[in-house]
Amino acid sequence: MRTALGLPPTGLLTATLSNNVVSANETVPMLVFPDQQSYRGFRDAARARMGMAICFCSTLDECWLYSDRKPDVTPTQSSVEHCPRLGIDDAFDD
Repeated sequence: MRTALGLPPTGLLTATLSNNVVSANETVPMLVFPDQQSYRGFRDAARARMGMAICFCSTLDECWLYSDRKPDVTPTQSSVEHCPRLGIDDAFDD
């Protein structure tokens, strides 16, 4: 990801939540940067080129979709019937 953005490699850590349960008020960092300079470089390079869509479901089978795939549009969160299962080719559609 950093190489595609033209940034030098750093100790960037990523996480996934697939098939895991997150308790109320628990947080799971999705991207962890080793320092503020690395974060700012990533943020500035990625701002116009990257977005994300996250679908999540509660233990009561209530599901929501968060999306900020368009950098010039306010992020949205909406209720959905279920979260789609994406193949690896669709999950990272660079």
